[in-house]
Amino acid sequence: MGNIGNVIGGPYSDGTHLHYGYRPPGFDVNNGYGGFIDPMPYFGQEMSQSGWAEIVCADGANVRFEPAGRFVTWFLQGVRVRKTGECRPANGLLWERIDGRYWIVRADSDGTVMMKDVK
Repeated sequence: MGNIGNVIGGPYSDGTHLHYGYRPPGFDVNNGYGGFIDPMPYFGQEMSQSGWAEIVCADGANVRFEPAGRFVTWFLQGVRVRKTGECRPANGLLWERIDGRYWIVRADSDGTVMMKDVK
């Protein structure tokens, strides 16, 4: 925390505030920001927690061994999976780990939701 920067809109600091940054796995320290990226794209998506999710896409969802990795299998709409709580960004998408060491993307690049949390 600190009071450097532009908090409210004036040319000088107007109060104490927090700078938040994110370094994804495999970050590039030479990207101009020491490897940090803008976390805002991830705030619009639900953060992963352990629990159950259901495949909701009518076309089903790809299952992979690693985020954005090689295709393993396909889960049909209605299949329930147990989430581990681990998530990772890869290829501009947010991937969630499920039991069995598999990964499923929360939503594809077109915004189609693949799975939703269930209670």
